[in-house]
Order: sequence, then structure tokens, then C-alpha cells
Amino acid sequence: KAIIDVGCDLVLHCNGELDEMRDITVSIGEMSATSQLRAHKVMALHNSLSGIKVDLAQAHAQLETR
Repeated sequence: KAIIDVGCDLVLHCNGELDEMRDITVSIGEMSATSQLRAHKVMALHNSLSGIKVDLAQAHAQLETR
């Protein structure tokens, strides 16, 4: 939570421990509207430069099934 509190929009944490990652997600909460807007702009830039589309709905659905 301290990372978000100092101004980062998101935290990357992946150690293979799904329960730990879920706990962190619950602790941090939802991204703010401003953070979401910035994230969408970055993903749109990524998509246009790489030709690889990021599908957030699909990624979220995959996470929910685990």
C-alpha cells in the first residue's frame, strides 16, 4: 500500500504465490479513475507500437478462474 500512497499507479508482484498476490490486491484496492486513464493510454500506445493487443477483460477472466 505504501507504494501506491507515494504515487505509483500499480504494483507488479509475482512470486507464484496466488494467495499472497490476492491479499496484496485486496489491500491495495481498485485503481483510481486517473490511474486507469493513464494505464489505458499506455496500453493503447503499446498496442499501436507492438501490434499485440492487450485484452484486459480476457486477462481478468483468466485470473478469476484460478
